[in-house]
Amino acid sequence: MTAVPPPPGRAISRERKKTSHGLHLFLTIVTAGMWGLFVWFPLTVWHKVGPKRKIVTEYK
Repeated sequence: MTAVPPPPGRAISRERKKTSHGLHLFLTIVTAGMWGLFVWFPLTVWHKVGPKRKIVTEYK
């Protein structure tokens, strides 16, 4: 009787996206604050409370 090897393992984790604050700060300064008010702030809030990104790692 031959033993059947187990199926490959899988790890699933979730993480939030990160915001590039340096780029957004530069764009906020260049656009006199408009970028920060209408893009950077809402994007940062969305990344904090929005859905997490799913990461699947396969092990052989």
